[in-house]
Amino acid sequence: MSTKSRRYFANYFLAPREQMVFSLQMVFGVIILAELQLVVMSGFLGGDTPFLGAQFALASSIVLIALYTLVVSHRVFGPVHAMQKYVDKMVAGEAQGPLKLRDGDYFSDLAERLSKLQSQLDARYAEQ
Repeated sequence: MSTKSRRYFANYFLAPREQMVFSLQMVFGVIILAELQLVVMSGFLGGDTPFLGAQFALASSIVLIALYTLVVSHRVFGPVHAMQKYVDKMVAGEAQGPLKLRDGDYFSDLAERLSKLQSQLDARYAEQ
């Protein structure tokens, strides 16, 4: 692999750990939902009408995927939105405390770095 392609690959992942965890969660979620469909379609919940069981499996899968996606998207985009507001305040020169994210949110290490940057900027401006 050339140096140029390694650099591209390294820059492709913004947060490799978070993206890996997110990808694994999505894969395991799909596997679990596929298993649920197999159980339902085999007649466990469908009774004598396998077509009704398949419809139930499809509907329940859609609902579960939608709920899972909603939870994960809030864990990703909530911190991004909070960091955007934090940086906007930083640019405006407004004093603020450390950036706090919810437990389980992604990008907590980036939030800590932004908070450290804010405290260093505050210390520099206090010296002047």
